[in-house]
Amino acid sequence: RKPQPFTGLDPHDDLPIHSLRHDPDGKGFVWQRPYHIVNAALNLVQGEALEWQQRRAAPFSFTPHFTGFELPPTMEAAAAPSRPAVEATPPGKRSSGSKRPAGSDRPGRGCYRPSGRSWSHSGVPLGSALAISGAAASPNMGYHSAPALAVLMTVFNVRLGRWCGNPADASAWKWRSPQIAIRYLFYELLGLTNSRTPFVYLSDGGHFENLGIYELVRRRCRFILSCDAGQDANLHFEDLGNAIRKCQADFGIPIDIDVRPIRPRGDPKRSEWHCAVGTIRYDAVDPNAVPGLLVYLKPSLVGDEPTDILQYAAVEPTFPHQSTGDQWFDETQFESYRKLGHHIGKRVLERAKETAEADLSPQQQTELFSDVEGLIVALKQIWQPPAKGGAAAFTRHSATLDAIYERLRSDPQLRFLDAQIYPNWGAMVKGVKYDVPLGQWLPSAYGELREGFYLCNSVMQLMENVYLDLDLETQCEHPDNRGWMNLFRHWGWCNMFRVTWGMSAATYGARFQSFCKRRLGLELGKLEVRPQEFEGALEGSALNFLEKDLVSQLLMQHADLKRDRLHLNLIEVVVSNPQNTPDSIRMGVGLAITADSETGTELVFFRIQDHLRRMGLARAGLRELAKEYRVTRMRIASLVPPAPETIGDAEQLRFERLFRSVQYELGPSEER
Repeated sequence: RKPQPFTGLDPHDDLPIHSLRHDPDGKGFVWQRPYHIVNAALNLVQGEALEWQQRRAAPFSFTPHFTGFELPPTMEAAAAPSRPAVEATPPGKRSSGSKRPAGSDRPGRGCYRPSGRSWSHSGVPLGSALAISGAAASPNMGYHSAPALAVLMTVFNVRLGRWCGNPADASAWKWRSPQIAIRYLFYELLGLTNSRTPFVYLSDGGHFENLGIYELVRRRCRFILSCDAGQDANLHFEDLGNAIRKCQADFGIPIDIDVRPIRPRGDPKRSEWHCAVGTIRYDAVDPNAVPGLLVYLKPSLVGDEPTDILQYAAVEPTFPHQSTGDQWFDETQFESYRKLGHHIGKRVLERAKETAEADLSPQQQTELFSDVEGLIVALKQIWQPPAKGGAAAFTRHSATLDAIYERLRSDPQLRFLDAQIYPNWGAMVKGVKYDVPLGQWLPSAYGELREGFYLCNSVMQLMENVYLDLDLETQCEHPDNRGWMNLFRHWGWCNMFRVTWGMSAATYGARFQSFCKRRLGLELGKLEVRPQEFEGALEGSALNFLEKDLVSQLLMQHADLKRDRLHLNLIEVVVSNPQNTPDSIRMGVGLAITADSETGTELVFFRIQDHLRRMGLARAGLRELAKEYRVTRMRIASLVPPAPETIGDAEQLRFERLFRSVQYELGPSEER
């Protein structure tokens, strides 16, 4: 060794970062744990992209395989998933006579080079990568940069950043630093750093994103454990907010996390928990992706810490958020932070581990934690804040559910629902005398149908109450609400329930209807338009009393409508047996009258029953008329008193717009 006299370090004490990979010869990629990603910031103080003017930096990564950067995509492409960083294609050769670096023909992207051949023949040193990653004080500091500060820090040589070969340059990427430094010192002094020069200026990764979450989200990591040790005495969570914003803007991936358990309540120094758990919505850009889990740890005191930590906190009011400007910790200070971190790690992770292992054999425990799946599930269940609504709402709705089940259990006319609610009921009663047919579509007795209909309506009302009280619109995936959601799904399988929903859905809130459609698959049914004879409809039961009166008034007030050219069409919702049998329930929801003309089929009258409006039935009915009956024109025959139902000019104009909208959706009539 030839140690430097002041530091006592020898250059050969370091090791190249590519030596950390499991395939040191570079012949093949091997998945490995841990896989080191050292983050730095590529300074872009002289940036041309308007959307990066606040950032003034981009992420730069050192890994055992590759070194380089990829600039964030433009805002127009932010929703598209970014390609994996380790698969970036090296840029082409520099064209003759051009002073721009190779790779500049791909503006706004970047480049990665093999770490083992970057900077020099020996590769990127791990110590240098770590030092750059912590180069907090630099003339150019990403979004912290300021012209006057850059001049002062350069003049007084307060410079921890480093100029390194640009991976996007065909030759400079192999150089550790520029041979003639005055040019780049001038760039540094005036804040002219960018990604187009042969050498780029790197500094602390926190000058772009301080938690390291950004690069892990880029790589679609399923489980991210982030330790935020930044100074944040007021718990503003600036670094976390910055990471969430950048992941959303650049990748289109939102992160949903509630940090309220970490915020003090009452006592300004006491938090409820040491951590917060969030969901990384990879499914926002890839419907087939599995959402990830973010476990966010923050230095905090909850009151269960060891005595020596609490004693230090008592004498140091700013602990555990003392200024990061203090770089000279004494033994007591250092040990207090070290032990607090150890306590937080054990407190958060050991409880989850114990929960996941509770019902597993030692062999299963080994298999479980070899891929961390059980730990992820346990962490989410334990540390996610309680669902909205509280215990009182759970107790109140549970009492209502008990009353419904007591009615179901004690009323003989409701026995047919057993097998409909629970598909495995037949397996349980196998070999037991059971006088109710299994797998029936609907009961044949009027009393059973009647009791089943009103019981299902009671269940629907309970579902809407739970939806509102527990905020299932945003909290349906919360572990505390999983039981309610599964209960609703059980009822959603029930034939009687689905038929009742088709008849009663209009009596519930619009948002609740939408929720049931999206989350439970509850549909009103398939909408169909069925031709009907005029005389038979007016004399039979196909139309209700109001519809018969409206059709009669229409024929009386518009003598120009020739009966022989008119066609009456019933608009119906059909609820079919999911077992694909011919059984189905047809429910009338409206009617349409069309007329034959020389130019085609015209719509002269259209009505959806008033209690079923604003549910999308009118648009669906017009679409069926256009597709199946070639209705391409509208000549509405308006009704005036004494007709029992008339519409004003505003309603007619709204309907005309709806008709044109449907025609536009379906395209020209010759294409249909």
